[in-house]
Amino acid sequence: MANKKDQLTNDLSKYVEQAQWAKAVQTLQGLIELEPTNAQYHLRMGDYSVKAGAKAAAIKYYYQAADMFIKAGFSIKGIATYKMILKIAPQETQATALMKAINSGPGVAVLPETPEPAVQPPTQAPTLAMSDGPTLESEPPVMAIPAAGEKKNINSLFASFTQEEFGTLVDKLEQMEFMDGERIIAEGDEGDAMYLISRGGGKVVKDAEGQEVLLGELGEGEFFGEMSLLVGGPRSASVFAKSETEVLRLKSSDLFEVMKQYPHLETVLEQFYENRSKATRQKMRELRK
Repeated sequence: MANKKDQLTNDLSKYVEQAQWAKAVQTLQGLIELEPTNAQYHLRMGDYSVKAGAKAAAIKYYYQAADMFIKAGFSIKGIATYKMILKIAPQETQATALMKAINSGPGVAVLPETPEPAVQPPTQAPTLAMSDGPTLESEPPVMAIPAAGEKKNINSLFASFTQEEFGTLVDKLEQMEFMDGERIIAEGDEGDAMYLISRGGGKVVKDAEGQEVLLGELGEGEFFGEMSLLVGGPRSASVFAKSETEVLRLKSSDLFEVMKQYPHLETVLEQFYENRSKATRQKMRELRK
């Protein structure tokens, strides 16, 4: 089986490089027969089917991939996959319904394990004020579901939302793609959005007297930029894509629009901000040692 898989993988790489999408689909089907529960294979099958002009087949494989991701605990990747369906077939109401149902349990507040590296918060959290993206040309390699990259289930911000609140907010998420090394957010820019990484990764970089300092790295399922979104102010660091990277963007205007509909979210976000601020200050103290 190993030899057959290696041959199919090599053939697939060749067909992708040559943009022979029909042959890529046929070859990838062979890999799916070998590993039918590999969600990444189903996701790529959807991508290649779109390129081959087989939209109906792409939708089928995207649904299968999303279901596998969510059952494995990779909710952000599931959301991103449903967004792919809606991008090519906006009338797919089932995709919208399934995406909104991901956060189906009661909200539970969770202290984030990874502090926000892109913004140094003030020492006192202010009261939240109500106020009113490129395409990948090359294909990433087919990979198995990451074993420890993405934190399972909804991230620590969305975990506190009710299903109705989450469903309204997830509609606002915008899918964006970045090439390896491309800047996602820039130090000094106004913080008007937060980002969730659904594929790829990022590195957090700060300019210190003309020297580039690496503050940390981000992986699938992690998010960044939420501190500036919640409290305003410029970004204190830049984030660059580490590889071909896909993110889900939530604009501040969309967040505050949802907050007007659900005032309860202001309390949830204030609590989240306080927890995140403590974690960030601890991280900055460690970096200064």
